[in-house]
Amino acid sequence: MKRKNPLFDNIEQQTNVDMGEIIKLANSLQKANLKDEKTIRKLIAKISRMVNIPVSKDKEEFIVKAIMNDRIPKSLPDLLKMFNSPRK
Repeated sequence: MKRKNPLFDNIEQQTNVDMGEIIKLANSLQKANLKDEKTIRKLIAKISRMVNIPVSKDKEEFIVKAIMNDRIPKSLPDLLKMFNSPRK
């Protein structure tokens, strides 16, 4: 029987994304060049699809600039706040 982890359960509930997918994303982020704009845009699109939150061009620009200027969210909830920010 698979043991459940309360932390993982909480993250899955907050994001509505399977923990396996989150781990795959985290692993890809470790290898990603976060100074490359094209890579960042691909990651934004991937995360947007995963969490089913559309990202406008303005919001994408805001996130790209934040990441390229080392203002990267330190936690998943902070990252989701960027996706849910009021920017259109």
